[in-house]
Amino acid sequence: CMLENIKVSIILPIYNVEKYIKQSLDSILLQTHKNLEIILIDDGSPDLCGKIIDDYTERDERIKIVHKKNGGVSSARNEGLKIAMGEYICFADPDDYLMNDYVDYLLGLALQNDAEIALSKDMYSSFDKKETINNSIEIETPEKILADILMHKVPIGVYCKIFKKSLLDEYKIKFREDIFIGEGFNFNTFTFQRANKIAVGYKRIYFYRTDNQNSAVSKFNVKKWEN
Repeated sequence: CMLENIKVSIILPIYNVEKYIKQSLDSILLQTHKNLEIILIDDGSPDLCGKIIDDYTERDERIKIVHKKNGGVSSARNEGLKIAMGEYICFADPDDYLMNDYVDYLLGLALQNDAEIALSKDMYSSFDKKETINNSIEIETPEKILADILMHKVPIGVYCKIFKKSLLDEYKIKFREDIFIGEGFNFNTFTFQRANKIAVGYKRIYFYRTDNQNSAVSKFNVKKWEN
């Protein structure tokens, strides 16, 4: 089937990122894959994020917004999953940003290899901005990819990945709302085990910001350790 006929939902949970949110949203609007549903979940953000994303709806009719009471990143993503209409789902974090072929690359990997999940193992970060070119592609079993994520060979968050929505629906897969650190790891391991196969690439299509002081991973607290 034609790539451009496939609708992809991008879910973005938003909380306390007014400094970064515009760059993140602009990178989504600039995707080469145009058939998008852009789901922005304002998780009761105390800063200007709510107003910023409301302004963006006037710029692009592909954007859907939910303003909700603060419930944490997992409840925000679940809210997005509830309303997502795309055949495929991918995620991003609102203090990161996407290369413009993020969706095209992941969707192409999934479709060309008839895989229910596709992912890239490599990404840019605040510490590593070098361009690398690695076009290799591997088809993995659920067992192999699970071993890889346990050994930190796969990014543990839900970014850099695309999931077929029918797989999530079939197994009623959601984020555990009692977990706010490692919630992506939990979602990934659960989903990986239920896929037929996973297509793995190495292209850097995502910029992971490691210098956001408000990020859940920046400061230590005992609750995180329990998570």
